[in-house]
Amino acid sequence: MNFPLFLAKRYAFSKRGIFFSFFTSLLSIFGICIGVSALLITLSIMNGFHEDLREKILGTYSHIIVFLKENLKEDEIDKIERNLRKINGVVATSRYILKEALLKSYSFSQGCVVKGIEDSALKVGSISDFVKGVNISELKEGEAVIGSELAINLGVGIGDEVYLIVAEDYFITPSVYKFKIRGIFQSGMYEYDRTLFYIKIQEAKRIFGKSITGIEVKTESIYDVDRIKKEIYKKFPNSYVKTWKEINQNLYRALKLEKTVMFIVLTLIILVATFNIISSLVFLTIKKTKEIGLLKALGMVEKDIFKSFL
Repeated sequence: MNFPLFLAKRYAFSKRGIFFSFFTSLLSIFGICIGVSALLITLSIMNGFHEDLREKILGTYSHIIVFLKENLKEDEIDKIERNLRKINGVVATSRYILKEALLKSYSFSQGCVVKGIEDSALKVGSISDFVKGVNISELKEGEAVIGSELAINLGVGIGDEVYLIVAEDYFITPSVYKFKIRGIFQSGMYEYDRTLFYIKIQEAKRIFGKSITGIEVKTESIYDVDRIKKEIYKKFPNSYVKTWKEINQNLYRALKLEKTVMFIVLTLIILVATFNIISSLVFLTIKKTKEIGLLKALGMVEKDIFKSFL
């Protein structure tokens, strides 16, 4: 017979027994299990949310953006792009133009951000995963892809026409350009879906001038962007560079803070449950001091006594 187990059962279910202490301990153990499970589930959900957010950001912007000075000559931009591609870890580059304008349908109007992109934009980001209706590389002159929320606000869809109104100067009559909607961009990020209006970079040059806003850079690893950013600064000390993490740094900081707070709260739950178990065992030991002394006097070893009361 297993004497420590027999003794534990007698203590647990006797009238003078310790059933309440055991029950309290079991509840505390159950509380720890729930706390650990909640911690793991919460952290998994937060990590999944971070991953989803990262995919949405990288669907709109590349891993690194190098902003260019205005009115750089074509050969100067070519030289910069060639040097960027020579950096270890850089996979692809693509130029873009980013300007603000007014977009008008037959019934509504709203400010938008016009992004003129090259076909190589598909190599530096996953924008094609978020566009419905057309392959963005197939856009022709006078065609565009519009953000889903922007399309809703203007009351337009695929096949409809909109007017891009560009004011070059306060004292000059704004220029108006007609575009046909060929696709809808839906990233799930409201700020992007509400403002972005994609056209070919050739059209953007015709409308806004030949000045390139910047060069998007794709890296082999999204976690290697800080090193590559330093390499870019070594080659171009006067450049302005931002990584994908810095583009939405306020949002990422808020998510990181939320994740930390959740971790602290759930850890406190686990600590409270652990304290309950320890306090129950200490209370049990103090309460049964006489019985423990008697068992020792009868020759029972401490190891078996420990098993009986634990």
